[in-house]
This record gives sequence, structure tokens and C-alpha cells, in this order.
Amino acid sequence: MTFQDHDNFAKRFTWVEMHDNFILKVVLSSSPSNSDFIAMAIYSNIRKLAIARPEDEAWTTIPSEWSGFCDFIYYKEKFYAINWQGKVVSCDVGAHPKTTLITTPVRQIYGQVYLVECSGELLQVVRKMKFDNYSPDYETVGFNVFKLDSYSNLWVVMKNLGDQSLFRGYNTSFSISCDNSRAIRVKRDCIYFTDDSLDAHWMSKEFGGSDMGIFHLEDGHIEHHYSGHVCYPSGHIWFAPNKS
Repeated sequence: MTFQDHDNFAKRFTWVEMHDNFILKVVLSSSPSNSDFIAMAIYSNIRKLAIARPEDEAWTTIPSEWSGFCDFIYYKEKFYAINWQGKVVSCDVGAHPKTTLITTPVRQIYGQVYLVECSGELLQVVRKMKFDNYSPDYETVGFNVFKLDSYSNLWVVMKNLGDQSLFRGYNTSFSISCDNSRAIRVKRDCIYFTDDSLDAHWMSKEFGGSDMGIFHLEDGHIEHHYSGHVCYPSGHIWFAPNKS
């Protein structure tokens, strides 16, 4: 299956570059066992959005005045995407696909941004990073969490997650209730994160892949959760438990 504008990119990038960078992420609206599921992808070097259905022969690019998308989610029967500026759009995947801006960005965004569902709410998570000007070294120094108010469509600061914890990694974001018997060893009110800095993974075996830990919202401290070998050049990923 190709993209509508695949040839434009194939002329400008090598096959290795296309393999490593062309598709950033794919999310399904439901299990592939459902014949009517929809797949959405972030693709190309300018991070555009595209959709496809099982019977399609090519991905359909969603026209949008925004680009630079870095994460998206299927939430309450609809796709939502966020770009590097913190602009969140809803995605109409009908006969005439389009995006609609639903809310203004959170203040000034300095860091990687993610969307995740938690207790039925749509959250935006901002990962704050510190970089070394004289080396490729970097580290996560904290997170900010915001909840989308369904009435005002504004982001509201969340001071804690209660009995929930979030997991953020290279593949996706999800939440877990720490009251759940399957989450016995999960610490409440925390964000578990792995290193998803793709550029660092490909550029540096020494630094890429090592920025992992557990961020405690209560006091802001970070503890390590993994001391094994870094997976080069692939990033570590989380596996979510079956919710059924």
C-alpha cells in the first residue's frame, strides 16, 4: 500500500531514509478483526496525516493547514492529533477528510507532547527535556499533565493522577489503574517513560535509548526502572495488558 504523494518523497530520499523516517506511527480505530476498522498514520518528513481502510489500495492524505504532527489517538469514536506546537485537531475521516482545530495550545510548549486517555478523559502530556550544548547527551527532567475540559475546550492543569499511572514510550501512550489486580507492581500517580528520541537512537549508540525512568507527579522526582542493555537502534516499547 502506497501513499498518494509517495513518488514525491521517493525522488528526494533513499530507501534507507524512507524506511527509517517515512512512517512515524500508525493507530487503529479498533481491532483488525473488525472489518470496518480505520488506520491512521503520521508520515513523511513534514509529519502529515493519512488514513486507510482494509479495502483501500493507497493511503488517503488528510488535507490540513497544519503539519508537524507528533502524536495522535483514537478517543471516543474519533481521531485526535497534536503537532509540535501543541495544536490539537479532530480528524474527520468521512468521504471528505479534513482536520479541525479544537483548542489553543498550552502556553509555551517546550518539549515533546503526547495525547493519552485516562479515566475517560483526554490528557495532554508535555515531556520536559534538558540538552547539553557540547554533546549529544540529553535527559528528561519532568512532565506536565493537562486535561481537556469538554465544556470550554481548554486545557486544565492536573496536579495528580489519583490511582492512575501513565505509560509513555516509542510506540504509544496508555493509562493503568493501580487498583487493578494486574497492576500490582505499578506505582500510583506516576508516568513511566522510555526513550523515544529517534534521532538520538540513530546518531549515537552511547546516548540514544538510555533516557528512561519513572516520574512521580507528587514531588517531581525521577527514579530509574531499567538497568539492562540499550536496544540499538530500536527503542524500548510498552505492552499494554488486555482490557477485556
